[in-house]
Order: sequence, then C-alpha cells, then structure tokens
Amino acid sequence: MKKLTVMLESPLVDALMSRLEEQSIKATVTTGHNVAQLYGGGPRNATIWIENDDDLAKANDILRSLQQDTTHSACPRCGYDLCGHAGPTQCPECGTELTASIPDVTCPHCGEQVPGNFEICWSCGQAITGGNT
Repeated sequence: MKKLTVMLESPLVDALMSRLEEQSIKATVTTGHNVAQLYGGGPRNATIWIENDDDLAKANDILRSLQQDTTHSACPRCGYDLCGHAGPTQCPECGTELTASIPDVTCPHCGEQVPGNFEICWSCGQAITGGNT
C-alpha cells in the first residue's frame, strides 16, 4: 500500500475516489486531525492510500488531472465552485480565506510534486530550491 496524497477532507476527496474507482484502482481513505481542525473545528486531513503499488503512477496521473480541473474553481474546504468568482479572497459559501494559487514544484531530490509555497519537501525532507524543475 502506497500513500497517494494528503488533502483536506472535502468534496475533492470524493471526486478523487470516484475517478480512481472508475479506473479500477482500489484505494482507501484515512482521516486524521490537523492543527486547524484541532483548534478551529475545520476539516480534517484525508490521506488516500493506493492498495496495489503498481497502480500508483496511474493514480498520480488521475490526481494531477483532478488538480488541474479544480485549480481556482473549488473552495478547498467546502468544494463550492469558485469559477468566475471575482470577489474578495473569501469563499462566498463557507467564508474560508482563499489565497492565490502557487504552482506545484517538483522536488529535485525525490521527484515528488510539492506545493509551490513549501520550502522543504514533505516526502523526503530536503530543501526545495529554484522553483519548478
């Protein structure tokens, strides 16, 4: 079993699980607390695990496709469609503060996709330097 991703528990988790199921990729979701959830009652972290290690590459492709489909168009907390929303940097449905999207970068040490605002790779712990590679 391999870890595919960790994301906030939201409708995006359901969408990812549906896409994996459509491709006959068996996956499991586990949830855990994060700092925001412990102190503010926000959503929990959801970890998606791919049961067959051979399916991990295909699952990563599905995850990237979903991320491209939802970039700038869904609230990370409630999943509200933000397409065309030109208002303040706050979700009009749940009030979650929104930030400008920073493109993911590829870790030069392990090849993992890491959010662009990270200074250290969450996978291998090495420093991320120089932007997307």
